[in-house]
Amino acid sequence: MHAGRPEILERINRSAILQLIREQPGISRVELGRQLGLSPATVTRLVGQLMEEGLVIERERAPSPGDRRFSGRRPRSLYLNYEAYHLIGIDLGGTYLVGAVANLNGEIRVEIRRPSQPNGRPEEALGQLFEAIEALLEQARAGGYAVRGIGIGAPGVTDPAAGRVIWAPAFQWRNLPLRDEIERRFHLPTFVENDVNLAAFGERWFGIGRGAQSLVCVFIGTGIGAGLILNGELYRGYHYAAGEIGYVIPERSLLHQTYETFGCLETLAAGPTIARRAMERAREFPESALRPFIEAGRLEATDVFRAAEAGDPLAAQVAEEAMDYLAIMLASVIAVVDPEMIVLGGGVARAGPYLVNGLRRRLERVVPAMPEIHLSALGDRAGVLGAVAYAIFELEGLMQVRRALR
Repeated sequence: MHAGRPEILERINRSAILQLIREQPGISRVELGRQLGLSPATVTRLVGQLMEEGLVIERERAPSPGDRRFSGRRPRSLYLNYEAYHLIGIDLGGTYLVGAVANLNGEIRVEIRRPSQPNGRPEEALGQLFEAIEALLEQARAGGYAVRGIGIGAPGVTDPAAGRVIWAPAFQWRNLPLRDEIERRFHLPTFVENDVNLAAFGERWFGIGRGAQSLVCVFIGTGIGAGLILNGELYRGYHYAAGEIGYVIPERSLLHQTYETFGCLETLAAGPTIARRAMERAREFPESALRPFIEAGRLEATDVFRAAEAGDPLAAQVAEEAMDYLAIMLASVIAVVDPEMIVLGGGVARAGPYLVNGLRRRLERVVPAMPEIHLSALGDRAGVLGAVAYAIFELEGLMQVRRALR
């Protein structure tokens, strides 16, 4: 245990250096040491390792007074080599699979989108995932992109340390050793995490949450989930179920019931529920602007919110009710976590400012401290880019362990 601590500390320092170089291109070694509280010798050693691995590039620049500590050497600027290697990221949603090949700056080189078609057959869902990875690898090879690892966001409770999906209702996966299955087939380091956790990771790494130390990403779509970043670290909970806010129970009458497939809140305010409630109440509003969507069999939650914003009575009734339930959930999250920022994503978040403003109005007077509330900057790419960012971090961890074992 004690022998592992220096390795963990070194991994943290390396990751912190990479993060700072990414956030502040052109930073000097002196400034790295100052901001991270590291000695010049430690900075020089770790930067040297990163340069040997091709992850960091150093260039000479004009000297400044703060660089004099480095023995009279001409000061140099440090940059992340975004093309050092590429990663595959996959967001395996209950409705769509989004996969991408991206560089270290999150610039997507190859992208695929496919219906995920969950049908209750676990093996078929796994086969669809294999086909998607193979397609991405083929296109990466054709483009000359060297892929070094794979990040997977799974819709359910996951054990990232074991690479195992504990329970993914949409695919009926229970205790699936997903990492082992993928590594056995594709011979690439693979990292598995909850899809919403990775969306939060993506927003903090590449999106609206850059620099935020306390961030909650709430994604409202087929289900409702949250990714929590506390003090700059992804928080998973004791049972890896932190952020399963779809199971929040917003009122007393809903206690003492069983919620096997989806949680209580998901049965009240997830996208399919919002659309279904509008359809159920349509008879009471024969002049509703939603009737053409209902008759065509293609009503979605975003249609409800758009019509509500335009003043449609049926849509407004359903949308306001859904926002009440969502606000109760957010008030609980804010009271417990006190986040710096809440980011809203998922299909329902396409309702845009109408949703954000509606939630703000409900929360401003009832929570002890009001966080910033923003829409996702990455949209439906948050999960896939989070998978890329997560693979970068975890791959660095593997490299660190291998170096220690030499």
